[in-house]
Amino acid sequence: MPRHHLVPQMLLRQFADGKSKISMVSRQSPAQKRITTVRTACAEVGYYAISTDDVELGHRSGHDPEGVEAALARIEGDAVPIIEKLNRGELPVDEESRYRMSLFMALQFSRVWRFREDVNDMGTAIAREHLAVLLTDDVVAERLRQQGKAVNPAAVEAYRLEIIGGGWRVELSQPHLVQQALRFAVEFTLPELLRRRWRILRFCTPLVLSDSPVALWSPRFTNGDAGMPPGVATARMILLPIGRYAALGAVRGGQDAVVDASRLRAQQINTAVSNNAHRWIFHHPEDDPLSNVEIDPPGVVTKETQSVREDDDGLMRVSYTLARRPPAEG
Repeated sequence: MPRHHLVPQMLLRQFADGKSKISMVSRQSPAQKRITTVRTACAEVGYYAISTDDVELGHRSGHDPEGVEAALARIEGDAVPIIEKLNRGELPVDEESRYRMSLFMALQFSRVWRFREDVNDMGTAIAREHLAVLLTDDVVAERLRQQGKAVNPAAVEAYRLEIIGGGWRVELSQPHLVQQALRFAVEFTLPELLRRRWRILRFCTPLVLSDSPVALWSPRFTNGDAGMPPGVATARMILLPIGRYAALGAVRGGQDAVVDASRLRAQQINTAVSNNAHRWIFHHPEDDPLSNVEIDPPGVVTKETQSVREDDDGLMRVSYTLARRPPAEG
């Protein structure tokens, strides 16, 4: 089975040297760094493959397990000349180029390890929430009786905690994960990108790439900020490093523009891209772009209350969201 690149080789080459060598830094342990090649970086065997056995019987005839990878390769090929122009500081004026580049960015946001991890973590959190509602005292007591165990308040609570807080987690199958990635890209991220204006940000200091290269940035969400982390629909900027000294930003309002950006903005972008990484951060072997970047510990999914209200029927209704945040200290 062939190797599939989560980040296209054509994008990785923008951060590699003349011999296609690129520095690869561990997201979990940033002090660990090694040199690898564009061909082997961020690749996994059969990552987008969908086996014929996973397809409904009526659709198996003519099914290509490599079909998704082939489609992604075509979209990447369409984006190559556009990225070349963007790196030269040329904003595309035709709608077709804007659409093709937006589609490339949308897919690059959700086709990666980080998105799959988030889907499984969110599914696990939601499943635990449902179990907490379903496992009433009566239900748990009956289950304990069926197992011939003692029934008392302590035993009921211990059983409930064991089930809800156990070491299990939801793991969707690869076909479902591929489907969710494509659906999120096309139905949610792409329309948002098409609504935004483009900024080509040019720098005199080098940028990084990561295995989750499309990052979200908002000025109100910085290290230690108690506010909600930005999402695709709320981020001030959806950004993609497109070269060693250039990034494409999709912003709300204003006009398309080419901007000579500051060292501070380069640091902000490098921080956002690095913290969005799942396993690896990439940069040119001659650069040291992480020297002034604070990388947070890998995030965990937490439940956060948004609002609480009491309706006329006397019921308290709580609105909450699930968000990935750095783990609490201590």
